Amino acid sequence: MAHVLLLGAGKMGRLLAEDLASLHTVTVVDREAAALAALQEKGLAVQGVQAEGTDLERLAPYLAKADLVVIALPGRVAFSVLSQLVTWGKILVDISFFPEDPFLLEQEALRHGAVVAVDCGLAPGLSHAFLGRALSVMQEVTSFTCWVGGLPYERSWPWQYKAPFSVSDVLEEYLRPVRQRLNGQLVIKPPLSEVELVEVPGIGTLEAFNTDGLRTLLSTTRVPTLREKTLRYPGHAEAVAWLVRSGFLSEEPLEVEGQRLSPRAFTEAVLSRVWHLGPQDRDWVFMRVEITGYEAGRLVQRLYTLRVEALEGHSAMARATAYPAAAVVNWLLRENLPPGILPPEILAQHPRAWAFLTDYLSQRGVVWQEETRYL
Repeated sequence: MAHVLLLGAGKMGRLLAEDLASLHTVTVVDREAAALAALQEKGLAVQGVQAEGTDLERLAPYLAKADLVVIALPGRVAFSVLSQLVTWGKILVDISFFPEDPFLLEQEALRHGAVVAVDCGLAPGLSHAFLGRALSVMQEVTSFTCWVGGLPYERSWPWQYKAPFSVSDVLEEYLRPVRQRLNGQLVIKPPLSEVELVEVPGIGTLEAFNTDGLRTLLSTTRVPTLREKTLRYPGHAEAVAWLVRSGFLSEEPLEVEGQRLSPRAFTEAVLSRVWHLGPQDRDWVFMRVEITGYEAGRLVQRLYTLRVEALEGHSAMARATAYPAAAVVNWLLRENLPPGILPPEILAQHPRAWAFLTDYLSQRGVVWQEETRYL
């Protein structure tokens, strides 16, 4: 039984704590007493610490005891925390959506003996693992495209959306320049661009638009074409674009009645209420990954299709994000891996790691369909 320190008790963090507590000693840190109380109400054998996840000086006694640390913090602060934790020489598992390149920490990780598994959620995360698996069994991969989204069952105007995780990180998807690789060349595109309609069986027509979710794939693979798109109900991208073009997501402070506040901070506060995914709201997650390349000398397309539903008080997005992270936690605790940065596409190329991941997730109802088409 290992000691796991979990920074962040949001929807993802709470399910992670619940899953890991059956196997390990878990300490959960969150600034909100209500988030910690929700864990206690479930009767989980976890220790709660009310503190900022960024206050590593205060958390030093807990860090000293931890065998592994999970970072489930908002992306705007996660990289700073991760860069400090690397110097502790711990096993680190990160599910945040920070903008920085994790390989900037490679030398520090090697110097201090830290194993740093990054992007261990859904997408980036499981999507990258699918490509890693394909790279391990195919002779050559020529293209990777991922369509992914989490949406509420109930569609309500004007947003037709509920945020299953931090609104700040949702908005980051809509604001960060999109990096793709097309025919071997790095291309930068605007977020929310190239909207297309996608038919999803059992759900209907959705829209897909460019988002910056490829991340480490751009440096760890040489696949000539890499693309990712986010799925929403039709009309959502246009509504968000109105906010962007009108300045509601600007970081530049405005003075209103003697108070200075950035439009984005105000908008986040409003949307946190409007987009709140409550316990009574059902949601679903859909992801489709298409990987094209050569296998046994023939041109093939590998298709991975995942559909996850809310279950037992946990949102579909929490299940699709927390369980892959929990699988990585348990794999790293049982294996003696060398230090360095470890993204999912590298981890999944090891047959035993892939087998462990698929078995762990299938036991928790996260199951995908895999199909091979000869072209």
